[in-house]
Amino acid sequence: MLAGQLVYNAQEAMRVMTDDGPNAALSLSHTLALESVILSRGRPALRVMEHAIEPIDDERHPGSGFWRTILNDHEHTLAATASAVAAVMVKDHFAPTPETVVGTAWLLGPNLAITNRHVLFPDYGLRLARRQPGNPTQARLKSDVGVSLDFAYDNGPARQLRYAVDAVVFVCEPNDPVDVALLRVKPTAAPPFATPKPLTLNTDASEWEGNFVYAVGHPGRMAQVPSDIAAVFGNPDGRKRVSFGELMDPDPNSAVDLLYDASTIGGYSGGPATPIGSEGVIGLHYWGGDVKSGNRAIIASALRAHALNQFLPA
Repeated sequence: MLAGQLVYNAQEAMRVMTDDGPNAALSLSHTLALESVILSRGRPALRVMEHAIEPIDDERHPGSGFWRTILNDHEHTLAATASAVAAVMVKDHFAPTPETVVGTAWLLGPNLAITNRHVLFPDYGLRLARRQPGNPTQARLKSDVGVSLDFAYDNGPARQLRYAVDAVVFVCEPNDPVDVALLRVKPTAAPPFATPKPLTLNTDASEWEGNFVYAVGHPGRMAQVPSDIAAVFGNPDGRKRVSFGELMDPDPNSAVDLLYDASTIGGYSGGPATPIGSEGVIGLHYWGGDVKSGNRAIIASALRAHALNQFLPA
């Protein structure tokens, strides 16, 4: 299926991000294979600053003034959603490279997080887990890597809000177009403030018939930043962003995909796609394309219809 091919195309970029540490630099070809800035004007990717979202500025965000009223009206909800989204941080215990961001995950329950399969299992480079013999949907984290979720990796004040990843609860099979993994997580220490409120899945299309959507993710570093990407992201540094866009027409060849044109680059994999003005996540972001193919998420109804649903909150 198309989804399987799209995921395969993302693997080399994930290898670079995993192997090269926090200074991992994606080439333009890697970036366009993994994610895409579909429109360089009018699709801002705003920095998250703890409980606030970066204001829209006409110079930094060209052509994006349209979103100013939407941001003002919905900032509290956007920030609340973003607070449940984390950078997937990896440290190779047997390599001198520092900890690095390899993707995005978000809370579905107090001790349950969701991300993409290809975040855990890139075709090349450091894999974070091993599948269990005889049961391809079960895996164990490797002992030579440390994996955690950093919910405070944004542009807000420095603070600690980490969750350790204890186990892989479920991971889809290698060729499954539903590119998903579930993680058992727990706070590494009692924080001095409230822990993030988990997000919910919204499978009722009648509640999100509007056109506007936003994706939350952690854009990765690039060796060279092309002008169209710089116009949206400036200098990507892995810290949390909220990207605005519109829903696109469904792909008749892929019933599991939700399409939209919000700006994403490498590192957004595993983030939530959420309608503006409605509650609940409608898709699990996994790939970015061009104007024709769109950026793609696994639609929430496909997650609910999948075998992984037995592990999801009601």
